[in-house]
Amino acid sequence: MNRAAAILAFAALFLFVPPAARAEDVCSGCKGAGWVNCPRHRAPVAFDIRHSACLQFDCCLGLGCRPCPKCKVPAASAKFEKHRKELEDWVRTRREDVDLALFSGESGVSKWVDSGAIRHAETENFRLVSTAPPQGVLLCDVPEGLIKGLPSKDQIKRVFPPEQWDWILLKRCEEAFKATKEVFRNEGRFCSSATRQVEDPCKVAEGKYDIFLWGEVPTHLVCGRKFFGVSLEMGTYKHGLRMTVVVGNQPSTKDDDSLHRYLLHMVNHLFIEAYETNIGFDMPPWVPEGFAHYMEFKRFGDFKISCMFEREAPVTIPGRLREYTQKLVGGGKLLPAASIIQLNYNTMDANAHVEMWSYFHYLVEGTDRAAFIKFIRDLKRTKNQIDSFKAAYGWSLIGLDEPWGEWVRKNYR
Repeated sequence: MNRAAAILAFAALFLFVPPAARAEDVCSGCKGAGWVNCPRHRAPVAFDIRHSACLQFDCCLGLGCRPCPKCKVPAASAKFEKHRKELEDWVRTRREDVDLALFSGESGVSKWVDSGAIRHAETENFRLVSTAPPQGVLLCDVPEGLIKGLPSKDQIKRVFPPEQWDWILLKRCEEAFKATKEVFRNEGRFCSSATRQVEDPCKVAEGKYDIFLWGEVPTHLVCGRKFFGVSLEMGTYKHGLRMTVVVGNQPSTKDDDSLHRYLLHMVNHLFIEAYETNIGFDMPPWVPEGFAHYMEFKRFGDFKISCMFEREAPVTIPGRLREYTQKLVGGGKLLPAASIIQLNYNTMDANAHVEMWSYFHYLVEGTDRAAFIKFIRDLKRTKNQIDSFKAAYGWSLIGLDEPWGEWVRKNYR
């Protein structure tokens, strides 16, 4: 090759420009991306969740986008079908585990399960099994950033589709879980079974908290008898290494605010009972009940939920808690701590609930937080509240009345 030919060949490397793709060759639907947005359904924003209802959305399976129907890119179609298979396997394993494993043999339940009436949803720490119809939710009570396109956060009430309502409930539970871990400064474990973790989250029964939300009273009665031996009980249940909240369509959950409070109260029972994964020990009732009251108070500024065993009506909690507690302390109408720490759930009156709430208000915010954490941790380990309290604080739990009363008089003005 002579010099002139070499120069021309070298220049051609820089001057040659491949012809631009013709406009008619680019897919008008996806612009070559292989995916198009789904106008019918959207996944929750910034919230990792699986939901059995997504199988009903053939448009996008809950992804919020779907393979372009025009250009049909093979990689996009393969990814979509892989997601469908994973979702189908997840729903199947959830039905086998939650529905049939727990309720097989109960009259009528298996047939009802096979009808597909039960919704399943799962987040990082919770599994929801629900038949309850959605309740109206105030837009201002929808967790921030969960659902796109909502109008201003005001007092407008909206009934969301079932899967979106389930998102709201589970997001609230995750927020409660985060708040409880912050109280404990993220020290210790709260997972319902941190000792049995496996790589495949679809194959493990333990490791998360179960929430059963029944919308039909007859079904709840069956589950209540199976779990608690009583028909109308709602609450926490320990079976093996699993922790469960059972909620029925009862007056305590008659509207969204009541249900929100009830779930927050009960999941905090789960957290404190499952702390350090020592699930088998039934804590002294004043501890999980008082702690649940405290966390409800931190979220709402008061508390209204009380656990009950076959009562005709729950205990009515007084309003203006600080002022009411001040009067109790000043009026000498208190139950001594020595009595409070021995109460059972069915012997707690309104004043006892107020005292238990205030005990935890004091122990968490009015004393050394490290001592509080040590008390709960040692209680789970030793199963002795007197010795555990003494080891943590250096003084007797029976003598709690005096320092707590002094703190109340100073801080509840």
